[in-house]
Amino acid sequence: MSMMDTVKGYFALINEYYSNLLEKEIIIAYDGDVTHQVMKAFTSLLEQKLISEHEKETVIRRLYHILVECLQNINRHAEGFYPKEHVEDYPGRGALLVSKSDEFYRVITANLVRTEHAAVLKTFLDKINPLNRAELNEYYKTQLMNGDLSSKGGAGLGFIDIRRKTSRKLDFHFVDFDGEYSFFLCNVTLSR
Repeated sequence: MSMMDTVKGYFALINEYYSNLLEKEIIIAYDGDVTHQVMKAFTSLLEQKLISEHEKETVIRRLYHILVECLQNINRHAEGFYPKEHVEDYPGRGALLVSKSDEFYRVITANLVRTEHAAVLKTFLDKINPLNRAELNEYYKTQLMNGDLSSKGGAGLGFIDIRRKTSRKLDFHFVDFDGEYSFFLCNVTLSR
């Protein structure tokens, strides 16, 4: 499968798992490299749009933070498109969708991860999803102090923080790509 087929696959998978997005207002739809410039542009665009629509300040701050965490996850941890010997020289590549309904905002990301990493990530997400706010706060502190860092520097703090900001479980899926890689889809919902 070519890189272009993979990118088309991102949006096909998002549509398959979250088909009700068509009923919502899509604010941002993007596929490509997630560089620091891209992160800055999207966070600025989103913030300006929400301010112009007179969204509550607390919602703007939370959604901004969630978007940053989701984009950083792709930037730092997406895999699969670049030569293995130069992978650290490239930003992560993936897809991003931000949508709005009367009740909530939704941030959906899709990117490739090594299948072996998918299993570890699934275990971690299954561990944090049932935690209540107090347990999340305690686990965040524990991970901050003692957490095992991945080879790319993460200890899962971003996902824990997203859970703390939304008070909702993360809706995620792993879909096999080619045996070596899997698509990782993550849906974050924030009440308005």
